[in-house]
Amino acid sequence: MEVTTREALEIAVSWLVPGFVLSNTIRLFVPFIRWERQDAVLGYLAVGSLFATLRLIGFPIWLTGLVLPLAAGVVLGIVANYFREQVSHFLPLPPTAWDAAFWMRRKPCFVVIVLKDGTVIRGIYGRNSRASSDPDRRDLFLEGILTQDTKGRWRVDPHTLGLWIDGSQIVTIKFIMAKRGDENGERTTS
Repeated sequence: MEVTTREALEIAVSWLVPGFVLSNTIRLFVPFIRWERQDAVLGYLAVGSLFATLRLIGFPIWLTGLVLPLAAGVVLGIVANYFREQVSHFLPLPPTAWDAAFWMRRKPCFVVIVLKDGTVIRGIYGRNSRASSDPDRRDLFLEGILTQDTKGRWRVDPHTLGLWIDGSQIVTIKFIMAKRGDENGERTTS
């Protein structure tokens, strides 16, 4: 039996592409999930075998190669995001404390960050804040910076749009739970 170019393309699409699409769609929702190259190919083939089975029983290639893996990845990603604050057997635990501290955090909180040079930064880690999931390049963006007024109250500095911090300069990060309304910048604790 001779395999044509079209058949070879169909085999690749049926076996590799669905796994690639599914896993990369899930990573949009769960960024800390990483596979080594050889594990990734095996994972793509394992997932692809499910979709290839659908292809063999007559489903069209565009459906099994792209649409279903994309839809499944979105659904699994949304479910993973919904349950991210709970330890479960469904989701893998984040591989590092950095990933767990930021990915599992759904509600805004105050942070107190101490840098290597002794600088202390107080800010808000909220919905518009970001923490990298790349293990080789840690960095952090805080959506708000807190400054102390003359009465000793901490308030959001209205003149800043956020602050980027190089993760290699961070010594410690303290997370302080915000009460309802606190994330708007009024806090009297130290």
